[in-house]
Amino acid sequence: MNFDKWYEKQSLVLKIVLVAVPFVNWIMEILIRLSIYLRTKKTIDLVFFIIYAVFTYPLFILDIVWLAIKGHLFGASDFEDLTDDKEYVDGEKKPEEPKEEKPEEEK
Repeated sequence: MNFDKWYEKQSLVLKIVLVAVPFVNWIMEILIRLSIYLRTKKTIDLVFFIIYAVFTYPLFILDIVWLAIKGHLFGASDFEDLTDDKEYVDGEKKPEEPKEEKPEEEK
């Protein structure tokens, strides 16, 4: 499910309208948050999915303001740096990338 990637490709005005319209915003939040969780499998994304599924209406103002300032929904890209190069919240470790070896200098 790549609904969140589709949403990110839309213009800022369309993103704000989709989050501002009652009932449509609830569906959008559910689809976006579920898509992010299914793609990343991080516990923090599951927590955001559950919180926004239950409390969308009080939190939609935060999302509109955050979207206007940062260009994405609150929590959608904010916590990636907390888990990069560290142990994931789920207990999984990020696979290490192979290091490039430098050629030894001749003496």
